[in-house]
Formats: sequence, structure tokens, C-alpha cells
Amino acid sequence: MPKFYIAYHEPRDVPDHKKADMQAAYKAWIAKYKDAFVMPETPFKAQWTVDGNGAHEGFKQPMMGFCIIEAADADAALAIASENSFIQMGTIHLAEMMEMPGG
Repeated sequence: MPKFYIAYHEPRDVPDHKKADMQAAYKAWIAKYKDAFVMPETPFKAQWTVDGNGAHEGFKQPMMGFCIIEAADADAALAIASENSFIQMGTIHLAEMMEMPGG
């Protein structure tokens, strides 16, 4: 079954009174699709960009973390991602992962 990478980007400030509800909605989304998760909830701490000029703290578009799901196809993965409550406070990127020979 194809695997899909979901990246969480650019969180906006969320009012304190909404944080608990958003966290509960996110946990409910994970519970609803628990069978699809290959790697759930992988948050990030410090981040760096490494290029020919060395290492620089941060990303152009900060990432909060990622998860990996399995879905029958891109439409099914998009349906799962579109229900993620994170989209109320940031951007989600979805990409189908390639299977590499020998890997």
C-alpha cells in the first residue's frame, strides 16, 4: 500500500482558550485513522538548513513535525489529511513516498 508523508508547517498563534479543543480534535483524528499510521506524531525541536555555505538555524518555512500514513491512493490520503485539525492553525503538505529498490 502506498505511503504518504504529511508535514506540518507554519503554525499561527492559537488563542489559549482554543488550544485544548484543537489538541483534542488532533488526538481524535489520530485515533480515527490509527490503522493508517506507519509513523504517527513526530514533532521537531531545533531546526537547521545546511547548504554550501554551512549550517544556518531555522527553515524558510518552519516545520512542526510530520507523520507517515498508508492509504490506498492519493485521493484517500488527501481525504485523511483534509480532516486533520492542524489546518485550522497551519499548513499541511502531503506527498506520496517513493519505494526505492534495496531500501
